[in-house]
Amino acid sequence: MRTPARMSARRQSPCSSSLTLNRCQSPDPSYSPRRSPRKPSPRHRYANGWIRSPAQSRKTKRRNSKAKARASPLHQRMKIPAVKSASLPTEIFFEIAQFVSANENSPLNSQKALSVASQVCRNWRGPFQHELFHVRPTCLSTDTFNTGRAFTRLVSSGHFAHLVTVLNIQMHHLTWLDALDDWHQFTNLTSITLEGKGSQRQFTCLASLFKKNTKLSVITFVNLVITIAELTRFFRSLEADIKTSSVRKLTFNSCELVREYFRNPCQVLPLSFVNLLLVLKNTRNPEALLTDYRLNGLSRLSVEGPYVSLPVLLEFLNAYGSGLTHLSILRFYDWMIEIAPEDFACRFIQQLRSLNLELLEHLSIQYTWKANKVSDILLQKLLTEPFPNLTTLFVSTHFSNDGCLDRILSDIAGQRPQLLLHANSRFENWYHDAQKTLAQLIQNFHPRLQLGQGGEDCSDDELMAQGIPWY
Repeated sequence: MRTPARMSARRQSPCSSSLTLNRCQSPDPSYSPRRSPRKPSPRHRYANGWIRSPAQSRKTKRRNSKAKARASPLHQRMKIPAVKSASLPTEIFFEIAQFVSANENSPLNSQKALSVASQVCRNWRGPFQHELFHVRPTCLSTDTFNTGRAFTRLVSSGHFAHLVTVLNIQMHHLTWLDALDDWHQFTNLTSITLEGKGSQRQFTCLASLFKKNTKLSVITFVNLVITIAELTRFFRSLEADIKTSSVRKLTFNSCELVREYFRNPCQVLPLSFVNLLLVLKNTRNPEALLTDYRLNGLSRLSVEGPYVSLPVLLEFLNAYGSGLTHLSILRFYDWMIEIAPEDFACRFIQQLRSLNLELLEHLSIQYTWKANKVSDILLQKLLTEPFPNLTTLFVSTHFSNDGCLDRILSDIAGQRPQLLLHANSRFENWYHDAQKTLAQLIQNFHPRLQLGQGGEDCSDDELMAQGIPWY
């Protein structure tokens, strides 16, 4: 604390130092020759961890500004106007892509050529990738998405929805399609699989999905409960009751057809197809397809028991047998005939022998120790009737030492020099066991015999669907 004596003495002291003289001679009392401290920057500029650049001297700043103002030789050279290339119409790029795809030997080579050409430039990328998606099918399954938002976000990106050709959708995911706008709807689908899981098995026809996709060729229903009313809506959405539908393969796998009411024979709905393949696997009440609809153009029929009873099988063959080119009858066991009344069993065997199947090109049967009565009747027909168009015979069998199947197939192959035989079995050592079961057939007709290893109830989907595009 200053005393009054010191304060008075300080006021009376002469200004001896230069600092005191300058302060005394300065007209501005606030002037100070000493440099004032740097004013701190606002707090919010450094609050989030922003690091301030190091301070630069005036000389460094002047040097940097001159360097920016001075044009580099590269920039001087770039000032010359570039030559602009002529832009071709997009339609020409699509035609070039189609030409490249069509002039390759195989789809794999087409994919390689299109993928290389799509990297030429930005203008080529879109048309060539579009053709690349058409060469190779684009499969999409809703089962791989956890939420509908992820599904709609992917489908709504660009033209992805128009490139999808194969769609597998769960019934409880049908509402996801409602979230798509008109521009991002599926319009180029060739194959649709509708599947039910758990309690979500009730089929509801989404008519807009089938109407917009006019190129559909394969439709599969899996584990669904389908009422006749919804099935009728489905056929009407295909416009099969008005014109010939493009569907070539219709599959009901582990489904149940439910009829709410019975129709009069005059109310049967006629449907038009071209070379339709109808597949019935473990399907309950398939007789609804006989009583409620007339499938014009049905040429391939694949039926598996035991849910399809023998009377229903006989009705199908009586109604469409004369026009069938491919027939597959699997899993019709002998007990199905043994438990039937005696008069029906005799009538069934007699009618099965008298069926008109002259147009058959392919026949599939199952010949095992528990399923051979129905197959034996059909094999005997091949020995006694001409069947001029028959080219392939598929037999699902297993290991046996009785030689009955070997003798029958050898006789059939001897009468038909152009017949190809396919034997699929559950052999442990398929070639060794096949030599015991089909010894005579392998010895005499080995070049025309193809052996495969499957199951006792293995099917022949590839042979039945030969020539039908699945994408």
